[in-house]
Amino acid sequence: FSERVKSVVSVEHNETWFNELKKSLPSNIQIILKTDTTDYSKFITESNNKFDIILVDGIERNECIHNALIALTEQGVIVLDDSERSDYTGGIKEIKDRGFRDLEFWGIAPGILFKKCTTVFYRHNNCLGI
Repeated sequence: FSERVKSVVSVEHNETWFNELKKSLPSNIQIILKTDTTDYSKFITESNNKFDIILVDGIERNECIHNALIALTEQGVIVLDDSERSDYTGGIKEIKDRGFRDLEFWGIAPGILFKKCTTVFYRHNNCLGI
């Protein structure tokens, strides 16, 4: 993402992964460590920023989806990784109840022998032009 956008904000909950990532990040990426799950999922709303693209791919995804909807710009999109999982039905329902359409990308992930899905949720006049 860093090569295609002005800035990236990433919130990580795993300290080992956080320390590995921060070794080689470009200057337009801000990475934040939140090991407490409540702090992790609420960071996006507490940052008082609005985002055009929010990628949800970590812990507490339903809570992260709920908070992402608060922090999303009018033209913003949400990308949900592993959207085929039944655990995320509540979050997906909340997104769709707010008028978002969905675009699913199905395929085999590296090292996994079953189909996986990543879904882009968008509204009319979104920043991706879809």
